[in-house]
Amino acid sequence: MRVWDAETGEALRRLEGHTGYVESVSWSPDGRLLASGGMDSVVRVWDAETGEALRRLEGHTGYVESVSWSPDGRLLASGGMDSVVRVWDAETGEALRQLEGHTGYLESVSWSPDGRLLTSSGDDKVVRVWDAETGEALRRLEGHEGCVDSASWSADGWSIASGGRDDVVRVWEAATGNPLHELTGHSGDVGTVSWSPGGRILASGADDASIRLWDAQSGSLLRTLEGHTGPVTSVHWSSDGRMLVSSSMDGTHRLWRTDRWEAALCLRGVGFAGPFATDYRAFQADAPTLALPGPDQAGRLGIVVYDLDVDVLLARAADSAPSSVHYTNAKVVLVGDTGVGKTGLGYVLAGEGYRKTDSTQKRNVWTFALDEIEEEGTLLETRETLLWDLPGQPGYRLVNQLSLREVAVGLVVIDARSETDPFAGVAYWAKALDRARATLGSAAPPLTTHLVAARMDRGGLAASPARIDQERKGHGFAEYFETSAMEGDGVEGLAEAIGRSIDWDAMPKVTSTELFRRIQTFLVARKAAGQILCTEEELYRAFVESSDDDAGDPQREFGICIGLVEGRGLIKRLSFGGLVLLQPEYLDAYASSIVNAARAEPDGMGCVLEEDVQRGGFDIPSDVRVDDAEQEKLLLAATIEGLLQHEAALREHADDGTYLVFPSELTRERPTMRAPEHRALTFAFDGPVDNIYAALAVRLAHSGVFAAHEMWQNAATYRASHGGPCGMYLDETDEGSGAITLFFEDTTSEAAQLDFEKYVERHLEARALRDTVVRTRHYACAACGVALTDQQVEANRARGSVSTRARGAGRRSRCWTARNGWNRNTRPACLRWTRRPVSRGTPQPTWPRPSARCSRSASVTGSGPMPRPSPWSSPTSPTPRTRASAREMKPSTRSGGTTCSGMRRSLSGTRGGSSRRRGTGSSRRFALRGTRSASRWRRTTTPGMAWRYAPASM
Repeated sequence: MRVWDAETGEALRRLEGHTGYVESVSWSPDGRLLASGGMDSVVRVWDAETGEALRRLEGHTGYVESVSWSPDGRLLASGGMDSVVRVWDAETGEALRQLEGHTGYLESVSWSPDGRLLTSSGDDKVVRVWDAETGEALRRLEGHEGCVDSASWSADGWSIASGGRDDVVRVWEAATGNPLHELTGHSGDVGTVSWSPGGRILASGADDASIRLWDAQSGSLLRTLEGHTGPVTSVHWSSDGRMLVSSSMDGTHRLWRTDRWEAALCLRGVGFAGPFATDYRAFQADAPTLALPGPDQAGRLGIVVYDLDVDVLLARAADSAPSSVHYTNAKVVLVGDTGVGKTGLGYVLAGEGYRKTDSTQKRNVWTFALDEIEEEGTLLETRETLLWDLPGQPGYRLVNQLSLREVAVGLVVIDARSETDPFAGVAYWAKALDRARATLGSAAPPLTTHLVAARMDRGGLAASPARIDQERKGHGFAEYFETSAMEGDGVEGLAEAIGRSIDWDAMPKVTSTELFRRIQTFLVARKAAGQILCTEEELYRAFVESSDDDAGDPQREFGICIGLVEGRGLIKRLSFGGLVLLQPEYLDAYASSIVNAARAEPDGMGCVLEEDVQRGGFDIPSDVRVDDAEQEKLLLAATIEGLLQHEAALREHADDGTYLVFPSELTRERPTMRAPEHRALTFAFDGPVDNIYAALAVRLAHSGVFAAHEMWQNAATYRASHGGPCGMYLDETDEGSGAITLFFEDTTSEAAQLDFEKYVERHLEARALRDTVVRTRHYACAACGVALTDQQVEANRARGSVSTRARGAGRRSRCWTARNGWNRNTRPACLRWTRRPVSRGTPQPTWPRPSARCSRSASVTGSGPMPRPSPWSSPTSPTPRTRASAREMKPSTRSGGTTCSGMRRSLSGTRGGSSRRRGTGSSRRFALRGTRSASRWRRTTTPGMAWRYAPASM
């Protein structure tokens, strides 16, 4: 460890001891001690004033990734690669307890503000909350889809924030573990999170080299800090909240002043972060002293301590600190069905004059406005408004979802010339904007939508004012505008409405360096000049040659800026050849042409040979086709990659070649199937219904578990490799909302039903709008076929359970579940087990008089009555197929009563032999014996008593 003077860089003291990189540093609450852990598997405690090594805490068997002091300074917690949290006595160095339960290595440990609780997180994707005194595991916070690198308590102990390798920051309620916010926006793993001292702001750093600041109450994104050129491994606030320090694998530490959010100091070379460093609690409590791990200028391992004069840093920027620029962007989108006049309107709004256009084959992006605003007297902020025109063809709907993120103003355009339904598509696009905004969660900027009628010069809108007002209010549009791009009518009013609809104060800000800003301006200018495709190296050389001043060698900064501009959707870095596509809208055009080629296939399967696509063997509009054959080959490869990545197409191998299959085109020309009478399960959901369903239909057919049997436009049946037929039926309840109903044959095994249900449910959870999937199971009387309402099912359940004694001595209840099995926690609708005295010997199960509600004694099942029509016979007129269920009750004249041929299998679960079912006492144990046609069974304990079927009292 070395102590430095921040002004002169002179080494005041040298402290050594760690034999590997220091992974974590933490100040004691009183600021007298430092604790550190590193790659040598040792925790060390230092005297911060003298530099003396006080204690060496040994016990970990792997890297120590995190150390944390308790609020009273008596205890020290550490965690690392051995998956164990260790709690130490800070005074003696004694190991007090081990907290075990994680199944992967640990990245973070942290104490609650009151010192009663402890959190830990790591590779098992879980944040655990422990009782610090007893070591008891209290809660598991689950939701991350990758390693949780950091978890931090808010100052009031109310919330816990966590960041993980799924690019997401999550905020939880500490007392219950309930999720509060899901903060999305980073484009790389989130390695660090830190609360401001007042708890108002949450800072996060990620592998995308950016720092994001979030409003802790609402979850909205406040600002992005740019400047690092490598993954940000740590962010930490000073105790007074005036400074934020960030550390990065680019070898720098940056100090940000929080009043203006500008870089006040950049420390290079000395104390740079180690290759795996993750957890620095860098600022000393109540003192302007900064401790940062890493090697010094001579390469010696340790910790570097800086004594800072905060007032001086805030008064002036240090010589090494880059100048800062501030800007914010707002996105305005024109959406609507194809041919409604969006593109012509977009040209006029962008000030480029009216142009007669055909249906948009690629997206267009214009600069709508660019202003510089002075804030707080001297702070200049650049505000840029971009206008996007998106293609409206049905094949683009799934891909367009990616362009609808972070939208500030949405303009849904309708065609005034339409004489049938001018509002066609309005419901879809309104929901599409809401869906895209929902993917950002609480981090999404405010969204205002307007309804715009285009081409009003061709005649008035074929709708009454009442209908227009109904559509506007029903879909939440703020205002309605009538425009004509050719005549210019209404365009000025619409432009003014766009300007006042953007809440600039609520838009996330960006603080960047002047160099970053110049690089981004250069890239946008190259795009505007019409350059299509070039390598990143060529772009960099062109930027260096065009720079007027000596920028040094900013190649790393240039690479980061390409990613930042790509995040705005203006350019795209290809995954091969080091190429950058400056006109990504060409991918839209080529994708549209490929979709049209698949749609034109005569067999109606919605597919095209990948080999034909790679060589451009399909119709491409000449106005969007690239003349250079080599560039076109690269664009086609990138288009195929994008279609597969976003799952607009699936790659399937056949005997005659490899095909690109487009789910949205697969069922377009097929006949429809009527709704199945006997439903087992229904999933309701919101989203692009046709795309979700078609993708599911194709995926199931190529899953290797289910083979396609029959296909309809709105239904599909499959044969499971391990147990019979399965089917699904689509009901589009509303534009943007739908329901998929599953149905099964009586021969379908329970395992096949379970697998089918899980496959469908996982697909919907991944594709539908988040938190909109609603699962409903259907119940029906297996004998009479009468459907049971939810109220009837719940009423039966509320009456009792197997363990509840019914009226009458020894009476107990059982019932069937919706999936052909015993459910001990519900009461039946049509059957009850009753215990009655019978004569000695071997009694037979008898069928008593049926109840008043049901013509036959029956069970509650989800597969419907038997016999029943089978949807596997014909798509339009199913023919009955009589096949009794294995668990259906069949009358018989044997033994003077009725027998249940499926009785023994229903109770024992086997075809032959005998089985026992245990209750709470030996008197409830029985054995089943006999054949399938006449099950013979008897009590094994109490003579003279037997179980028989008896109808329930309705």
